[in-house]
Order: sequence, then structure tokens, then C-alpha cells
Amino acid sequence: MSKIQKEGLPLLESALVENGSTAVSVHEPRSALTTPRTAPVSIMDLFDIAIRERLPAAELEKLVELHERIADRDAAREFNIALAKFQQECPPLHRTKDADFATKKGGRMSYSYAPLEEVAKTIAPVLVMHGLSYTWDSTATGGMLTVICTVIHEAGHSRASSFTLPTTTNAAMSDQQKYGAAMTFAQRRTLMAALGLTPEGDTDGEVVDPTPITEDQLTCLEDLIGDTKVDRVKFLAWLGVEVLDKLPAAEYDKAVQTLKRKQEKAK
Repeated sequence: MSKIQKEGLPLLESALVENGSTAVSVHEPRSALTTPRTAPVSIMDLFDIAIRERLPAAELEKLVELHERIADRDAAREFNIALAKFQQECPPLHRTKDADFATKKGGRMSYSYAPLEEVAKTIAPVLVMHGLSYTWDSTATGGMLTVICTVIHEAGHSRASSFTLPTTTNAAMSDQQKYGAAMTFAQRRTLMAALGLTPEGDTDGEVVDPTPITEDQLTCLEDLIGDTKVDRVKFLAWLGVEVLDKLPAAEYDKAVQTLKRKQEKAK
């Protein structure tokens, strides 16, 4: 009777854990199980061991689960190493494009940013060098667009970043232009977030349509501030405005949700 038949699953588990995702050839003597080799253990290797050593199905199932956990751990480690090297070697991303347009109420909105096409062109060679790639998925419901960027490593591990924003704004653009602008904006932001990049001097994420909130929205906020007894001065400073009626409409939902969370905690 072989050592594996006597000791069963624990010996194989120990070999896998000690050697990570690598182990000896299944055709080598059992005494070599704790000697690492360069070729990874495959599921077929485990089946070969199970058949020859007559391991019970339950033990083989546990061994396969352990193998998958170790493979996932190794893939995550390879992803993190590749991402760190990518971030070190990625060239700076500069603001090279300006946006300037009129709002429906006669105001203007302008900012500079790193365009998506230039970001993609800049990062592509470094991504390939480290076995990284990315893809996007999106859904649009009720005037809101959600974009998810997933960065994938050749070893199988991935990381995703999502961003949700309205497709309707006060900008003087057609509905198609608004949707396209929202999609491009979200793709750029999710890509950079998933890769951990920050364009030099890029402030487009901080600039919002300056059109202020309506009187009804102002009344709602005033009521919530009164109910929560929040420090008005600190709250306005957090919102970045001196007086509440100057709050941009694009920031209204953020302010409401913050006050409602405080209201819930106070109950």
C-alpha cells in the first residue's frame, strides 16, 4: 500500500499548499510529492492520482476545491504584481482637450480633461507588456447610465470599477449627444479607477453644471437641515458653496442622501 493510500487526502493537500500551484509529475515516485517543479498541477493530474491511488470521490472533490483556491490565490497575486508594474511604467496622462458648452439657462460650462482615445493609446503598450486588458459593460434605465470597466489579467484574475451618472443634463445638446458624452465620461473614469490611474491635473471629475437648484429643491434641503440639526456652516463647506441656493443641481441628490443618512442615524 502506498503512502497516499495510507494517509489519503492530507498528504496531497500538504503537497499542494507547500508548493502553491506547482507540484511534481504524477509519474514520479510518491516521495517526490514535496519537491516543486515548474509545470503546474492540472485537474487531469489530480484525476490521474485519484485513479491510480484509488482515492474516494469525496476526497478528490476536496482536493479539487483546494486546487481551485490555490489557483485563484496565485492568479490574484500575479494580477497585483502585473498591475503594480503597469502603474510604475505607465506614462503620465495629460489634459489635452477642452470642453466648453452652454447650459439651457444661459450659463457656460468648461473644463480640460484627458480624452479617452488618448488614455487608451497611452496605456495600451504597457498593458500588453504585463498581460493586462480591459472591457466595458453598460446598462441604462430611468435616465441613469451605469458603466462597468473590468481589467483582466492573462492568469484569469480581474478587477472591476463601476460608475453611474444621469444621461439627462442642462447642457444644450441633443439626447444622443448627452448619452454619448455620459458614456465616454463614464468609460474614462471607470478605466482609470480600475487601473488606479490619475491624469496629471485632470479636474473633469470635479466640474459640474453650475445651474443652481430649484426653489422646491432648496425648500426640501432646508427642511432636512432643520430636521437633522446638522451644522449648517460645516455642511455648506462640505458642499463647496457659501449659500445653499447656489448649490449646483447636479449636487442635489448627493446632499439629500447625506442628510437622509444623518436623519436615519438620529432615529
